[in-house]
Amino acid sequence: MTKLKMRFFKYVSLSVLSTLSLSFYILVDTYFISVAEGSNGIAALNISLPVYGILYGIGHMIGVGFSTRFKIRYDDYEEKCRIFSKGLFFAILISLLFMIMGIFFSHNIVYTLGARGDVLRLSNIYLKTILSFAPAFILDCLLMSFIRNDRNPSIVTAAVVSSSIFNCICDYIFMFPMKMGIFGAAFATALAPIVGIIVSSSHFFLKKNSFKLVQTRVRLREFFHLSSLGISSLVTNISTSVVLIVFNFIILKYVGDIGVAAYGIIANMADVTFSIFSGVGNGVQPLISENYGKNKFKEMIYVLKMAIVVSLIMATVIYALLYFNAVSLTGVFNSSGEEKLLFYGVQGIRVYFLAIPFIAINIVTALSMQAMEKPRLSFIISILRGIVVLIPSAIIFSNAFKIMGLWGSYVFTEFVVSAISMIFMLKYVRVK
Repeated sequence: MTKLKMRFFKYVSLSVLSTLSLSFYILVDTYFISVAEGSNGIAALNISLPVYGILYGIGHMIGVGFSTRFKIRYDDYEEKCRIFSKGLFFAILISLLFMIMGIFFSHNIVYTLGARGDVLRLSNIYLKTILSFAPAFILDCLLMSFIRNDRNPSIVTAAVVSSSIFNCICDYIFMFPMKMGIFGAAFATALAPIVGIIVSSSHFFLKKNSFKLVQTRVRLREFFHLSSLGISSLVTNISTSVVLIVFNFIILKYVGDIGVAAYGIIANMADVTFSIFSGVGNGVQPLISENYGKNKFKEMIYVLKMAIVVSLIMATVIYALLYFNAVSLTGVFNSSGEEKLLFYGVQGIRVYFLAIPFIAINIVTALSMQAMEKPRLSFIISILRGIVVLIPSAIIFSNAFKIMGLWGSYVFTEFVVSAISMIFMLKYVRVK
């Protein structure tokens, strides 16, 4: 088990670094947009994020789903090359649909999501730019998933860190010296995955590379089979987008644009925080799939337990840091010193993030289940979190307690679903 533990910490640490770096894309945008455009800019970004989340969800569904099948069939060279080639085909096809949608319908989308006035103008610019580069985002997700499963997590981390650094530098250059405004922020973010693709592609020139692009027949029904193990990743991202949409509309009802801006700050912090647990789940996925494929269930369960314990320890530390630094963290994005923005931001951080330990359990459990070819259980966890429990809770709690009830509904949802997640996990462990 000592060797397995070392692999666990190597894969998880590199994966967490990757997902954290990826989450900084939007966090950096939020900071620079808050300085350049104020609270309207943050609100515009928050309006656009649900569609951005769905885009990434599709990318992760294809990447995680196809690459998990790839890992399970790792010893069959021809089959795993065919799986990669089919994944690449579907990734390009679907990303082109997103690109067309962004070019022609971005205005309609952000209007439907509640944007009006100056917020509508800013969110339209941001979303149109991001979706125009949809192929880069989805292909980046695909390559990272396959290369991580090809036993090279280091290069994936290098790719993500490189693209994040590029994004930070170009965000500043485009928005301030070049005075490109919110378009500059979106353009820098859109170019970043191209840097990631270039770095990741170096894997194909290494001796440890074990797959390549091959000519193969593609059938539509294969897409649903091969991507099914990534459905939780899609539903998780869609759930996050649904949370954003529902919360935005409720906040607009009770507080207005300043409330949406405060939630934009919280949502971006949440994205960074929760990416840590996605990193744990993605990091253990190759280890779980590998041991599952070889029927080494004792080792697989050991990895599962390690993932849960490590996630809960990190969740406790993170909440303490957020609680005691809520004022300063909100202040970073409140350059204009708006009192209401500070009030709602601090209040939201301290209540909303009480959900962290429950989120840790839910994310790790859902990703682990899909790694073990249990997409239905993974789907149930994800759909409960984002729609079935959350929406009724948000409506009921906010009607009773306004915005405080809204923050509390999120904690309640994650708590209920975490209890169900643990039942799934304990039941599966007993069976094995």
